[in-house]
Formats: sequence, structure tokens, C-alpha cells
Amino acid sequence: MTVITGISGCQVLTNVPVKKAATSDEWLAKAIGDAQAAGRIGQAYLKVYPEERRRDWLIETIDKAIQPYVDGNRPANAERVFLALKQAVQQEYVRGEVSLVEGWVLSRTEVRLYAFLVVK
Repeated sequence: MTVITGISGCQVLTNVPVKKAATSDEWLAKAIGDAQAAGRIGQAYLKVYPEERRRDWLIETIDKAIQPYVDGNRPANAERVFLALKQAVQQEYVRGEVSLVEGWVLSRTEVRLYAFLVVK
């Protein structure tokens, strides 16, 4: 089962039920900061990687990236998902898994999260 299911407006899920308050909007807002700027970066990324313009693929790929940093024995909540995302992004920088978008060097998961914001 995935950690992220329908990032926008849905609950964050693991194999353990989450509290209703743990909606993705909480951690998503914390993760992206300025939604308009993130959306512009997401659009620019998708111009370079148009094959990634698939909502389900982005969710699955982001989920795979953060999965190693989520404790599957504890219920997911917005804070735990945000921390898992933060750890995944940091490790991608360490491994050099980055993309250059509009002069910004961003981890692949980070920029895919921004791309998710603009994919309908």
C-alpha cells in the first residue's frame, strides 16, 4: 500500500489507518511553501520531461522515494510524511539525483512534487 494516495485533498495512507486530520494539504503546504512559484517550476520541469505528466505516475514515484523513510509500524500523519519527504530529498542531493530547472538545482522528488501541483 502507498504512503501517498491522491496527494491533493485526500488522506495520507500507510498500512495503518490515519487520523482524519492527517490530510495531505497539511504536509503539502509545508513542503512547498509558495504554491505559485512551485507551480511555475513544476511546469518548467514538465516541459523538459513531458513523459512525467501523469498524475498516477507522479504519486507512485514520489511514494517510492519516501517509502524508505516512513515507519510502516506507526500511523502516518502530515508531520511524518513531511519528514519522510525531507529525508528523501536530502538523500537525493547526496546521491546527485537532481534536475536543473530555471537555474534551480532540485532533487528529483522535490521537483516531481512541484510538477504534481500542475498536473490535472
